[in-house]
Amino acid sequence: MNRLACIGWVILLAVLMTACQFPGTKIKPGDKIGDMEFISEFEECQAPNILNDICTFDALNDGTCEVPASLTKFWVSTGWSEGSQESLELSWKDSEWSMTFDDYEVNLYAFGTYDMDWEDMRARVWDVCVSNPTPGKHTVRYEFLLKNGVQRGNHEVIFNFTVLAAETP
Repeated sequence: MNRLACIGWVILLAVLMTACQFPGTKIKPGDKIGDMEFISEFEECQAPNILNDICTFDALNDGTCEVPASLTKFWVSTGWSEGSQESLELSWKDSEWSMTFDDYEVNLYAFGTYDMDWEDMRARVWDVCVSNPTPGKHTVRYEFLLKNGVQRGNHEVIFNFTVLAAETP
């Protein structure tokens, strides 16, 4: 009986070791969900952002956003913008952010951020890129709490999109 239990534990351990994500761990740069890899470096992901470059807020909200099968990489980044760098720093100070990709928790802080000019605003955006996206429906959810600035409080941004499958001849 002990030998059978030992074999069972070895099989269970082997199954867990081959999984891409252990339960309770958060996705970091270089991690995978199936064949999809998560990247944070621009040099490795010179690709469009799903927001604005591929789809609109409206299309991402209502789930009509379609990502062409030809796109093998794209950013799933969002962030916060203000009228000046000082206002951005105030809003960002002590803010709390979380993200999930298809209900997998993402360690946003491991990906980092970058600042940019966006329209007439100053923005800080998370550095999350997906490489080799799996065809089908996906959901990215950002939840964040701004403790400072004019728009204090809880906020949520949800991207619902479908990666199209490559057509077979």
